[in-house]
Amino acid sequence: MHLSMSKKATMNMTVTATLSVTMTMIVIAIATAGLMSQRLDQDLRNRLEALSELAATVPAGTDLDEIAERFTDDTIAATASRNGDEVTGVQDQSFGRDGPGGGPGRDGAGGDGRDGDFGPSLDADEARALTRTVSLDDDTTIVLRANPFENRRVIAGLVFVEVVVSVVLIAAVALTFRLIARRALAPLDEMAATAQRIAGGERSLRLEPSRSDTDLGGLATSFDTMVDSLDGAVRRAEQSEATMRQFLADASHELRNPTAAIGAAAERLIHGHHDQAEREALALDVVRESRRLGRLVGDLLDVARLEGPGGGTGERFDLRAVVDSEVRRSDVGAAPAGVTVRFVGETESAARSAAESAAESAAESAAATVGDSTAMGRVVTNLLDNAAHHAPAGSVVEVAIRTDGPGVIVAVSNDGPPIGIEDRERIFDRFVRLDDARARNDGGSGLGLSISRAIARAHGGDVRCVDPVAGHGATFELILPAAGAAPDSADNNGTHDT
Repeated sequence: MHLSMSKKATMNMTVTATLSVTMTMIVIAIATAGLMSQRLDQDLRNRLEALSELAATVPAGTDLDEIAERFTDDTIAATASRNGDEVTGVQDQSFGRDGPGGGPGRDGAGGDGRDGDFGPSLDADEARALTRTVSLDDDTTIVLRANPFENRRVIAGLVFVEVVVSVVLIAAVALTFRLIARRALAPLDEMAATAQRIAGGERSLRLEPSRSDTDLGGLATSFDTMVDSLDGAVRRAEQSEATMRQFLADASHELRNPTAAIGAAAERLIHGHHDQAEREALALDVVRESRRLGRLVGDLLDVARLEGPGGGTGERFDLRAVVDSEVRRSDVGAAPAGVTVRFVGETESAARSAAESAAESAAESAAATVGDSTAMGRVVTNLLDNAAHHAPAGSVVEVAIRTDGPGVIVAVSNDGPPIGIEDRERIFDRFVRLDDARARNDGGSGLGLSISRAIARAHGGDVRCVDPVAGHGATFELILPAAGAAPDSADNNGTHDT
């Protein structure tokens, strides 16, 4: 039969307590009986000695009946004899004509159990020790025999009472202890039942003890804390698994499109009859899709690398110089689309005053950070390309650098379509395109912003989409810790999954 945890504990504790009380009562009963027996036996011997001394003072010629009656009581029998006449005192609890263990012999050496001997018999040594013989001058002999069985009946009655009281006390203690233990250990049953239900899938269950300052309350609180931790780990594992499944599904879908396009163009080249222009167009499609496939595979490799262990090289570099180099490159690349990329407030004059040069040097010093300058160039490139792709023809992509406390912020803004507040975090997820058709035609993989945020967070910074500077368009900010400031990568990395 299955027993709960508290019932087993209660049974064990009750049995232990009962055995302890029983052993204690047995020891007390044995000790009490032994002490009482010694005390009563000693009192009996003292009375026997006192009566023998008193018998020695009996006047000569005293009637035998008087002598026997005088020295006989419940525990001592007196026998008086003279000139062949013998008289034995009468007791309420008679133990035979010849006294305890007595027979015809007057030395108290014991009898043969006949002639009305007292039931239990003493051995010869004990009978001799409990017998006193007094001889008077007139040839009167007084034999005093002590009866220890009366004391032993008293001891037996005492032991019986102790046994009855002990049984009642042990039963009461066992019942009381069982009730107290059951009540005290009842939360263990609840804890075990809750643990089984949690294991069965009800992960929201908690014990929630009313008091945490008791032993069981502290145990229940620790149990809830453990369950919270395990539940959080399970949720994170489930979320990670779901994210991985979605990533694999998205990656498979993204890889399937260029692969299918390359396969279709190759089959048309092989099996079709085309003129030179058509063959060149199909070959161009194969090259374009293969490059798109190569970029996508490269981005996937970057995602895998960024999610693994490792970090930047840790070198100190000027972020302003990196941004300036990428701005110049992006401006050239965006020119065919009619988009200009420039720093906000950038002067067109080649001549600069000494004060302006000093101010620029100070700004460059403030924009210094620590990390991998190549990786930061990749982030800036992704932000600039993303802004240029979504900017209308004839517009300007503006780039600004500022310091904000211990951080350096690079802001990239355009006049393109605004990004809703509800999409400002979703846009950093993998393979997310707010304008799906245009992004695919432009060859975007949907991984650029996700990779940029992952790189920034690996350097203790972040990339975020904020309110547009001019009230329209879109603005992205790259935030990095300035050189000398402690990066808070743990907080940034724990804010969102990349």
